[in-house]
Amino acid sequence: MDDEFTVGTFNVKHRRSVNRVHADLARLVSDHCVDVVCLQEMGHSHYPSLRNLPGDWDAYMPPLTTGQPGGRADTPIIYNVETMRHVRSGFRIATSPQKVEYDSNGGGGDVEEKAISWVRLRHRATGMDLVVLNAHAVAGVEAHGRPAPHHPQRVRLFVKMMRTIRRMVRFRTGLGQLVFIGGDFNVDYRADSRVQDHRFPYRALGDHGIISTYQVLGAPRSIGTIGNRLVDYVFFRRSPHIEVLKHRIVALGSDHAAVLATFALHK
Repeated sequence: MDDEFTVGTFNVKHRRSVNRVHADLARLVSDHCVDVVCLQEMGHSHYPSLRNLPGDWDAYMPPLTTGQPGGRADTPIIYNVETMRHVRSGFRIATSPQKVEYDSNGGGGDVEEKAISWVRLRHRATGMDLVVLNAHAVAGVEAHGRPAPHHPQRVRLFVKMMRTIRRMVRFRTGLGQLVFIGGDFNVDYRADSRVQDHRFPYRALGDHGIISTYQVLGAPRSIGTIGNRLVDYVFFRRSPHIEVLKHRIVALGSDHAAVLATFALHK
């Protein structure tokens, strides 16, 4: 329908080959009727895939910084130019590069800067302005819905990102724009919704009117976005102009599945 809008989020896994990531993106945009996709773990190695998208797609590619995974280049956003008109785009630094604890998977003690990318788009069919934010939170912060006790520095960075997202959403809402957020938040929704720690998304964002599609439509049973954990989300700022219709988890080639959420936009 003309008033529908679908936003997705997909962590491509930075260690995969350029060809495999490109194949996943081509499949995602051609087979799944999506308008905007937030991507994570792109960086230098996978930027070439964004220069070879189908002709009806374009990308906001934050400027490259270091040659390491992460940083502002971690979170580009792609969008269908036939359904969305680009107005503006940019990024905001949430946290600078930090030394942190090693995580349980042996992840290094260095975390690159964490930046939140954004695009302001005009939905062609309705003429409505909306903003899509893309975030990739630091890993190793959650243990069964509670802050990981041995990773206080990681948790501190996570809290700063939540605060930055709230500020960005508050600013955009004040301008009358509809706000959507996609990303890999590295916190399991099922555990978070049960414990409801104020530092994690269910409360840290939900108390400010920013909720996930899982909260509206329910968490899928016996399936996760990585393993059995639901760590990849589509959020939106509550508005009478937004109605959540459906969401899907789509397995591609990455260790993360994509999440695609469809909304109706009401004037």
